[in-house]
Amino acid sequence: MDDDPVAGPAVRVTAQLFAVWLFGAVAPLVSGGFLLAAIWGGGAAGQLLVPVVLAADVAVLFLVVRLTREATWLGATAGRRLLWAVLVAGLGGALWGLGWGVSDAAGFGLSHGNTGILFFGGLAFVLVAGLLAKPWPVPVVSAVLLAVVAGVGLQGLRASAPDDLTERLAHAGKQRDDFWALRVPGYRPVGALRYGPEFGGDRFEPVDPALIPQARFYTVHTQPFEIGRHPETCAAHLLYATRSGAFGSDIGKCETESGGLLHVTSASGTSHAYLRRAGGTLITVEGTDTVSRPALRAAVRAARPATSAELAARQATGEREYFVAPAPGYRLLYFGSGGTEYEPSDGINGIEDAMIDLRVAKPTGPVTCSLEYTCAAEPGGLTYERSTDQQGYLLQRLPYLIHVTGGLAVDRDRLREAARNVRPATDAELRALLPEPAPRGPIDALRRRLR
Repeated sequence: MDDDPVAGPAVRVTAQLFAVWLFGAVAPLVSGGFLLAAIWGGGAAGQLLVPVVLAADVAVLFLVVRLTREATWLGATAGRRLLWAVLVAGLGGALWGLGWGVSDAAGFGLSHGNTGILFFGGLAFVLVAGLLAKPWPVPVVSAVLLAVVAGVGLQGLRASAPDDLTERLAHAGKQRDDFWALRVPGYRPVGALRYGPEFGGDRFEPVDPALIPQARFYTVHTQPFEIGRHPETCAAHLLYATRSGAFGSDIGKCETESGGLLHVTSASGTSHAYLRRAGGTLITVEGTDTVSRPALRAAVRAARPATSAELAARQATGEREYFVAPAPGYRLLYFGSGGTEYEPSDGINGIEDAMIDLRVAKPTGPVTCSLEYTCAAEPGGLTYERSTDQQGYLLQRLPYLIHVTGGLAVDRDRLREAARNVRPATDAELRALLPEPAPRGPIDALRRRLR
């Protein structure tokens, strides 16, 4: 037999909501502690504890509604009272968790301190119980309060949301002044900082292939001449390259020239070489197909051992014998493990000499001309600098130093104009470049939608 209900509508509703408030202030913390212990503990005992704790919460609420059954539309039967207990426990718990998360994310601090936890912890359950209460003014007031609380929480969540660019920059580990933008007519961005098809922040290449100079270089290397292994005539050239390594590619064609010279062309046609025997040494001068045959011939005919001064000038060791083989229009680049390397005398050799690069930094000291550069001041605060293989412009926009550099094939006027047009990247460019980090959870995803 059910216990007698408390008389009087106002008293019944007040008693029910007060009891629900006490439950909401205490039960989530106690039940949450047990549930966490069950999850962390694992095992069959832990798994069994979860439904036991949830059933205990529903049982407490069932007792509350049993004693105050006339304060709700669902108090007439035991089945309805069980439904009321499940709804208040489930919806109240969900609203409690959501409110806790929104409060923390919005910076309200309701989860810190006993007052916030006890007072507002029970509010979530009371609002759900109020929606199920009678007479009719109580559900209306509960609905209004729920809307007000939700509105305040969402507004606080929206106000606490950081700017999306701030999140993107933090996720990339970058600062706003790390990103600058430049558009170079006739060029396209190809570096990591590409804001679109025209604007970039680091590296650019020509759109027109005609602006890209051909790569031209040749290498001089020697080895002991072996009779029967190395050829002296084209008739004896068959497969010698792969046997001896004197020529780095399979031979497609061989021609004999005066002075004991052999001219061989690779099977692919991308390289060719001259071979000459000098006593017990086989000299090979191999170049790209862009190096003219007369230049390669002049080089192999001029080949000789490098002097001590020539080696010292390139800081080459004396562990092996290097040969030099100068040709008109070319200069010695370095002595390396593969032999002696030559490049065009004007320093223009391949796509790198047509590239443009942008760097922006905050100098920590006075800006001076580097030893390997020659510098010249120009109007507008510009400084032109040039080295043996690079040129560029410096421009100070305090506290930043803009540095636009290019290869020797780049037009100087183009570099000057580029240095003048450098600017900070716009918000739209940063959004196009930097990905938005994934939400850290449902609350963060909601906050982003509100932003």
